[in-house]
Amino acid sequence: MNKITTFSILLGIRKKSPLLPMAFVFGFIFGLLGATESVQIHIVSLMSIVIFAGAAQFIALVLLADNQPIVGIILAAVIVNLRHLIYGAALSTKLSFSEAKKWILGYFLTDEVFLVTDITSKERREEVENGNLVLDYVLLGAGLPLWIVFNLSTVIGHLSFGALESYYVIPENLLLSASFVGFLTDYWIKNPRDRPLILVLALAAIFVGGLVGSTMLLLMLIGTSSTLKVVWLGGRSN
Repeated sequence: MNKITTFSILLGIRKKSPLLPMAFVFGFIFGLLGATESVQIHIVSLMSIVIFAGAAQFIALVLLADNQPIVGIILAAVIVNLRHLIYGAALSTKLSFSEAKKWILGYFLTDEVFLVTDITSKERREEVENGNLVLDYVLLGAGLPLWIVFNLSTVIGHLSFGALESYYVIPENLLLSASFVGFLTDYWIKNPRDRPLILVLALAAIFVGGLVGSTMLLLMLIGTSSTLKVVWLGGRSN
């Protein structure tokens, strides 16, 4: 591994590090939700290992626990994750790996990893053009620690349920809405102009998940917000 590769990976790790506590909370809640729904730990853990797609995992888990048809579960997860096609298209021309290796990198392309890579490409454009920084390795450096933290926290969350359930009952929709509020936190920080809309979405999620108790309405809210997020990102990049 040469110096440029090492530098690029470490830069990705450094830029991603401030967001790792949020990833731990997300993974912990996901594991906790799986235990609440009586989904076995190996299934919950495999979802984090194989799918590794945040919001899509939550939706798939709730639908799986509700014994929905597998085709419907896959379709719902795919629809929520369609925004990743936009992420991939935006980064594809900036990456130097072969097409086969880009497919591997795509596995790590979460919302946060996209933001880290995209922002780095703009902040350090001259270094990238001169070959002193490789964005492919920045993406890998940002994605790998996120994957590790998310998967470990998923297992910890599932194992913690036994100790936590004796103190309180955890409504499944409240957990899902809480994870969605965490999903919005990063956008609250980065987009001050959109905070009124973000606040409305967060309050709506808490209301629908905690009081109304409608899983379908909550999933519709999350799906709509995922679409809005693509619009936000598109507007910021223009």
